[in-house]
Amino acid sequence: MDLPTASTSRTMVSTGSLPSLKITNLASSYPFTQQLDVLLAATKDLDADILVPLQNLGTSYNRSRIGLWPFVEYAMAFFDRYSHETTAQLSALPLPSSLSDDTWCIDPTGTLIIQVTKETYEVLGLVGTKLPFKFRGAPEQYVIRVPLQQKAESVTNREREKSAFQAWDQRRQQDGVGEWDVLFSCSLAEHKLGQPHAIHPVRASVNRRLEVHIPRSSIPDRPSKDKDALEDWEEEISELFEWVGLACLGSQRLDVQDRVDPYVAVYRPPTQSEVGDTVHLRWTGLLTPAFVQSVINLILERNGSLASITSHCPFNAPVAYLPTAPKTPPLRVITEDAEATWSVIFVNEDRRDASNVRGGSEAGAGVRVGKWALAETAGKWDMRWG
Repeated sequence: MDLPTASTSRTMVSTGSLPSLKITNLASSYPFTQQLDVLLAATKDLDADILVPLQNLGTSYNRSRIGLWPFVEYAMAFFDRYSHETTAQLSALPLPSSLSDDTWCIDPTGTLIIQVTKETYEVLGLVGTKLPFKFRGAPEQYVIRVPLQQKAESVTNREREKSAFQAWDQRRQQDGVGEWDVLFSCSLAEHKLGQPHAIHPVRASVNRRLEVHIPRSSIPDRPSKDKDALEDWEEEISELFEWVGLACLGSQRLDVQDRVDPYVAVYRPPTQSEVGDTVHLRWTGLLTPAFVQSVINLILERNGSLASITSHCPFNAPVAYLPTAPKTPPLRVITEDAEATWSVIFVNEDRRDASNVRGGSEAGAGVRVGKWALAETAGKWDMRWG
């Protein structure tokens, strides 16, 4: 879908100290992740301390071409049987298709969220909510939420939904759109789909970089009143996240030997920086909140001077953020430039390991104590912040 104007993202930054309940619950707030980047400042004992354990963290997801109703039946059976188990999770998201603007997802709470055009909505016959955004030349979008737990709806409503989904599947076949190309993850291998599907393992790719600029500064507390101090704080925080972004992109601007033409590009490392090495790990695929949280937990358990984690949500997910109950997920327009990302930086202020610096000495062991800075971004057509 083409928008009349360029989409502008919005970013909220928060900071705090470790341990933190917000960081503990961070991954569960974002039901769908398609890419996870971890950036580490290299230390003498990095491989044994954290790199090898991180490389050993892997996951998998499934892919199947299937109708909506057969998959909903599979999901309802899962949530009916395992909803009492806190570690049991199932989520699903179809791949985007050039043949249709309609899509849906099943989030880990057991809710089916359908996002469709006005034409599909009127034929489907289920009650939903119209997105409040208006675009010239763009189709209206509607969102329908269906809880999949057995006792969440009456038998009459279930039969109505079954008939609607089966008829929709049939219309897609007749129109040449066909079945959905669904990516899904199920934490319990014994819960079988019963239809052909492929299993895709996910392992981390690893990239080392030598002699780059690395920030030395800690994460400052946000000033409450002083306007000038707040501007300085914003600049310092922006420098940190800019560095993380460039490092994850593999930008040569961070290389110590880089001599860029100022007429082409200008980048200055953070004011307080040192020369050292970095390690970048990346996982791609349908990544569950449980897997993302396992990465966060591992990094928090280990002593490292500086680390960051960045998560990217698929643009076509009807739900990008899960607020605490009983609030419902914010509405968002699905466009190719839709954005929902977060990036968190951890600075170990209990033990700044100097072995990362050329000529530095090894620091003593210590317990993970430090600060964090979190940047969360939502697209312009996302109602998370109004």
